[in-house]
This record gives sequence, C-alpha cells and structure tokens, in this order.
Amino acid sequence: MSFLGIDIGCISLKLALVGEPDDGERYAALAAAHPRLFLRPGIQLPVADGRPVLVTSYRRIKGSPTEATRGLLAEVLATVPAEEVRGVRVTGSAGRLISEALRSQYENEFKAIARGLHALHPEVITIFEMGGETSKFIRLEGDCELGGVGIADYQTNGDCAAGTGSFMDQQASRLLYDIEDVGDVVLGAGKAAGIAGRCSVFAKSDMIHAQQKGYEPP
Repeated sequence: MSFLGIDIGCISLKLALVGEPDDGERYAALAAAHPRLFLRPGIQLPVADGRPVLVTSYRRIKGSPTEATRGLLAEVLATVPAEEVRGVRVTGSAGRLISEALRSQYENEFKAIARGLHALHPEVITIFEMGGETSKFIRLEGDCELGGVGIADYQTNGDCAAGTGSFMDQQASRLLYDIEDVGDVVLGAGKAAGIAGRCSVFAKSDMIHAQQKGYEPP
C-alpha cells in the first residue's frame, strides 16, 4: 500500500509516493522503468521513517493547476494501481484548490516541509526553501513530549519578488537557459558579475547592463 503526496505551487507540481518498508525494490524498478516520470536519486531511493519514497520529476503547471495535476496523476496511476493508494495529502500555494478538486486533505506548507525533512534528514535544523512566489526560512526543534519535530522560528519574504523562484525562472528564460541547467552554469563560472542582491528590479537592470557590456565569466 502507498500514500500519495502532492506539492503544487504557482509554477510547478510534483508528486511523491510513500510505500511500505518492503516496497523499496519495487519502487526502484518503477523509477528505472519510467525515467522521465520518476526521479532516480542515485544508488538508492530516499527513506522516510523506514518507508521508501518515490518522487516524480517537476512539471510546469502553465497556469492550469487542475489540468496539470490530473495529467501527472494519470501518469503515476498508470504505474501504481489506484486501489493501492490508501491516502492523499496536498500541500503548496495552489494546494487548497487541488485538495478541494480531489476531495482530499490539505496540509500546511510549513508543517509538510518540517515533517518531511525531519523524516528524511533528522539531523537538519535549518531550512531555506525557495518556491515560485515565496522563500522561507524555517528553524526546527525536537518535540520532547511527542518525539517528533516542531517549528521554533520561521520567516517568509514579503511582496517583493527578489529571491523567489519565479524571478530566477524568468531571468533564466531571458538568457535562453533552462532553469534546470542554471545551477551547473553557476558552478562552472569563475567569477560572478556584480548584480544587486536585494531587489529584483535592480538585479534585472544590472543583468541587462552586464549583457550590454558583453560580460563573460572568466
């Protein structure tokens, strides 16, 4: 039996299946058989509280969250029978809409991030999470009474677009890069251009100015 998690934001969507402890080999076989649908994290699948986790690749919602969710769900349920799924939880900035459409329970984003990361990496206490429209800082602490994890402190960005995934996505597209490739490009650059780090308007202006000057990283 599996549990299905859906994380849908303003730009992208991904699903995760959490199986029984003995589902590891079967999930690994599914990931190998469907490399465009499921991520292959390397030697072995991630394990949360002894249960294997199978994660789909990111999908763009392209302004149609319901249709995008239905499409990805159909692909996943073509590999895992629907009757095997015992429960569904939905999170993310567009999660309430999807939870209503699927008649499933919505999970608060902060709670989902905290519990999920603690299950996968219990040693982590500080989280920086960047989404399409918000960036989050979360500091975790152990819950002594329940033996789980609690949130000691958190912050999110305001209305400014600086530091959000959508701004990064837009600038990658403007520079003719796929956002998935930007990390490797940055790691391969010898030196960064001088770009404002506190305001997306100034950052874009600095990027355009550097382009006009013909800047190339050494």
